[in-house]
Amino acid sequence: MTDLLWPSSASSRWATVNGSAIHYFEAGNGPPAILIHGMGGSANDWSENVGVLGEVAHLYLLDLPGFGMSPPPGFSIEYNYEYVASFIAAFADALGLE
Repeated sequence: MTDLLWPSSASSRWATVNGSAIHYFEAGNGPPAILIHGMGGSANDWSENVGVLGEVAHLYLLDLPGFGMSPPPGFSIEYNYEYVASFIAAFADALGLE
């Protein structure tokens, strides 16, 4: 489990995406913005930016499958950029984001 480095204004949350429990943080006000960490990172990579970015956007800081506190996607998944792009779209759909 990853240490949480978040200001009190960010909430740790879970969503079900493609049948899997996925962890994310939510913070801020304004239009929605999904922030994606790099390969090998986690949502914690954005911890120092939450305050400033949260002033202009409602942030969804995603732990991609297999990173941070989100469990791995499983062995039947080919983990590549196409998978990640489709997963992010499914995450947005699960939360009702446009």
